[in-house]
Amino acid sequence: MAARISLRGAIDAHCRSCIEDKAAPGTWLAQVTLCPCSDCELFVVRPTTNKIPESVYEYYGETPPEGCPERLGKAQNEPFSEEADQSDNTGRAA
Repeated sequence: MAARISLRGAIDAHCRSCIEDKAAPGTWLAQVTLCPCSDCELFVVRPTTNKIPESVYEYYGETPPEGCPERLGKAQNEPFSEEADQSDNTGRAA
């Protein structure tokens, strides 16, 4: 019997395989959050995070949203762990 995968797991796996670039800064979740493919059928349900350092926004030529936690004093160069990002991949961040 084949292992079952959840719908959330399938969406996450698709987005990660589509856009993850291990040579680019930021975690796969940060990269998916900043995905520019708004015409993708999964765009509105893609996993997102609000834990993106300003340096990653700068790399992609984006501006962090107002009230971004990193703008409120979090160190730009402090790494975010994959474990922390995993807890945020239940849908779009607020």
